Amino acid sequence: MLEEKGVERQAAEEHITEKAMAESGRILVVDDHPEARKFMKSVLHTFEVEEASDGVEALQMVKGSEFDVVVTDIRMPAMDGYTLLERVHRDFPNLPVVAISGMHHGEEVAQHDFAGFFEKPVRINAFRGLIDDLVAAAGKEA
Repeated sequence: MLEEKGVERQAAEEHITEKAMAESGRILVVDDHPEARKFMKSVLHTFEVEEASDGVEALQMVKGSEFDVVVTDIRMPAMDGYTLLERVHRDFPNLPVVAISGMHHGEEVAQHDFAGFFEKPVRINAFRGLIDDLVAAAGKEA
């Protein structure tokens, strides 16, 4: 039907994908381990997911684009997750930041204003549930 109207199939599919992504949540995943970012991206496959390898890169991305949630590792080179949280909340106080870590315990993380915390290995259902809730609170959908 689209081809009858002069619209190429590939162009139509790209338009539909772009529109769906614009209506779904945008997540920034920050971790210095590429395999961890790849895993998080697969868990969050129904969202538009961007990746950053450290807090410095993530902060630049947050300032240059609109995200609904930031998911960050705690222990990273250049800028750790605690500092990233502090700087994100200074400029974007309503942007939720979720922490993940295999090196830090909940008591230490609880002293900071994260929207949630998950120890590695992440419990996928609980993690995905929190992200779904945070994105829904931003008025988007998965």
